[in-house]
Amino acid sequence: MIANAMLAADKTMTTAEVALTVHSDFKGKGIESALLDYVSKAAKARGIKKLQAIESRENHCMIELERDMGFISKGIDNDPMLVMLEATL
Repeated sequence: MIANAMLAADKTMTTAEVALTVHSDFKGKGIESALLDYVSKAAKARGIKKLQAIESRENHCMIELERDMGFISKGIDNDPMLVMLEATL
């Protein structure tokens, strides 16, 4: 397996969390951005209004990618190691 993407929506199908993983041998080749773009478009097509991603603060590459794609970051209460990124679709 090279990469995997997961989209999990709430019951109202208005907010969803996205999670991506890419095999280390394939990182930095554009797979992350292609997957995130694909999942974002699929979420929007299903009527989802807000997309969320939870990242380790050490995952600078994904945080930068998500910010470049319009996600806004904010801290997570009581967890200094994680950051929430949200995009309005």
